[in-house]
Amino acid sequence: MSRGSLLGLLTLAACDNEPVDTARACEGAGDAEVAVGSGGRLGFEPWAGGSEVPLTQSGSWGFRIEVETRGLDTTQPMSLLTRFLVDDESETQDAGANVTFQCDGEGPGWAGLFVPLGDEDQSEAAAQALSGSRMTLTVAIVDATEDTATSEETYEFVF
Repeated sequence: MSRGSLLGLLTLAACDNEPVDTARACEGAGDAEVAVGSGGRLGFEPWAGGSEVPLTQSGSWGFRIEVETRGLDTTQPMSLLTRFLVDDESETQDAGANVTFQCDGEGPGWAGLFVPLGDEDQSEAAAQALSGSRMTLTVAIVDATEDTATSEETYEFVF
């Protein structure tokens, strides 16, 4: 739902003297959603299935993602879990953290993070060997009010 539509609904509800949810976007107003993509906070674009995800080194080998949220309370740190599976392997790579999202009051919430590869893929040769592999990425976020949003999509690693 667009911001204009949401404001229109809130205005309409106020005219009917019904209780109105006055929570701002950064406080968790609306349905909980999460999108994975890139482009920065102001230019964020969600990735479509099959999008290329560059492998990079930032102290260790891994990949960068940006996460945009709606309907989650970003006024406090949120629990974020990433889980990815490469090709048809049976073992997932999991990482979790408490993350503080940026939000300007109008929403959406945004954070950028680095997701490390597993220990066995921490050499340049191992990371390069993953180029062209399919990677199924799950991102789950839980806010302080225990609202949850999850995204799962398959992408392609590139070196």
